[in-house]
Amino acid sequence: MGTYTGNGTDEVLIPANGGPEVVAEDTTLHNRGVPYRIGSTTSSASLQVRPPPAAPGLVTLTIEAGTVLRFKPGGVMLVQPGQGTGPAQGALIALGTPTQPIVFTSASATPAPGDWLGIYFGFVPDPSDRMDNTRVEYAGQRTSLGSGSCAVPDGGTSDAAIRIFGVPTGEFVTNSTIFESATNGIDRGWSSDTPTDYLGTNTFQAVAGCKQTLPHPAPPGICPPPAATPCP
Repeated sequence: MGTYTGNGTDEVLIPANGGPEVVAEDTTLHNRGVPYRIGSTTSSASLQVRPPPAAPGLVTLTIEAGTVLRFKPGGVMLVQPGQGTGPAQGALIALGTPTQPIVFTSASATPAPGDWLGIYFGFVPDPSDRMDNTRVEYAGQRTSLGSGSCAVPDGGTSDAAIRIFGVPTGEFVTNSTIFESATNGIDRGWSSDTPTDYLGTNTFQAVAGCKQTLPHPAPPGICPPPAATPCP
């Protein structure tokens, strides 16, 4: 177990230098009683979950209840980087409890909406993905990365605190809170007639854009005009 307090800064540092420092095998982040800081002063703060090219196969990051992850400004969690129609080879299991939620937040001394990008699920999410009783704070930073969702009513970005680029098998984000997103809450960034609604059990507080974006209908379907696009 060990002792993790009494230091200059009581945090566990994960430099998260993108490609060179990926979560490349099944890993558990234990609740050590102090936060994990994602990103050093010189790193990209890109925490990626994926296997190495030489050893393909599913890699799962499990996070214990009560764990806090604090992302450097501009940081991001990529559960399988990229977009495509193939199956993701990275998965996230983050199961908090009502009294011990798992918190993904900003490492800034004065947190503000859009401090970091958020949690991105690339390709087609694995059926094992779960986020339950989690809290995603101060994310939704604007990027140049588009998605398969329809344009939001104000014609703005599809960025969001949580972005899902492939059709999920179900509502794998449940009983969770998205707080102070600078853009949208959840980007349903896929092209399919399967909408998968995330409003039922989740809470959206001080979200600047839509709580969830609208997936693009499967071809040959077309999106409604931005002004008519649902934006709950």
